[in-house]
Amino acid sequence: MGKQLSGFNRALGDIARAINSDLTSGEKLHYLVKTAAAALGVKGCSVMLLDAQKRRLFHAAAHGLSERYLRKGFLEADKSVADVLEGKTWIVPDMCEDPHVQFRDLAQEERIVSTITVPVKIKEEAVGILRAYSRIRREFTPDEIQFLSTAASLAGVVLQSGQAFVVEPESDVARNESRQSLAAQVKTAAFAHPSEEEFARVLDFYQIDWIYEPRSFTLFYEDKPPELFTPDFYLPSLDLYIEMTTLKATLMREKKRRVKRLGELYPDINIKLLARRDYDRI
Repeated sequence: MGKQLSGFNRALGDIARAINSDLTSGEKLHYLVKTAAAALGVKGCSVMLLDAQKRRLFHAAAHGLSERYLRKGFLEADKSVADVLEGKTWIVPDMCEDPHVQFRDLAQEERIVSTITVPVKIKEEAVGILRAYSRIRREFTPDEIQFLSTAASLAGVVLQSGQAFVVEPESDVARNESRQSLAAQVKTAAFAHPSEEEFARVLDFYQIDWIYEPRSFTLFYEDKPPELFTPDFYLPSLDLYIEMTTLKATLMREKKRRVKRLGELYPDINIKLLARRDYDRI
């Protein structure tokens, strides 16, 4: 038990150092789920975030899961994780037996037996979940639950600092003021370049939901170490990633290379490279 707690403390320390580094928000979340999975000794781990309407969940960062499983579709928040979003921990000892589990057939194909899910919060408001997936039947201990909950809190820190999501008001009255609310959130987002903020404002004007730097993809090469590629935007309603660039030839070539490689490794991912001239046309 003492050895396990020591491992959890080391993992949390590693995650905290990564959060305090110059990695992008997507890279920090990717490191968090990878480190959490290793510490728990499970098949994989993922962070899923609520969409703007707070009805569905999509994967923002994942480790140890196949692309087919990640692309299985949105999770309906009110069907499977309503209690988690209210602050509770949800443990499923056997995915095939729990009637509240969505996509049970795919989980069986992925060899997922047990899961544990905890909320990810920002200022006490649930914005998503952190889930661990086990290939063997497990009853997670209080220490394991506490570790995953602390990791979820650190994920909330990443999301708050990077503003990697957009929250729309739920009431009809507040929804009429959504443009002002969204514009205020854009001003506080930690965009890497002014053109990204401009693009976010265009999306807000047309009332298109967006998430900034939501997910990192690993690009593998035979003759060099793998690198992470984090597209600038994800548009949930279109299931489309957007990578922006400038007119600098060197940057354009590099981003074209990454987008091409992503298409080779993840053929089901929809991504568009948006050059400055494309943005000007918009």
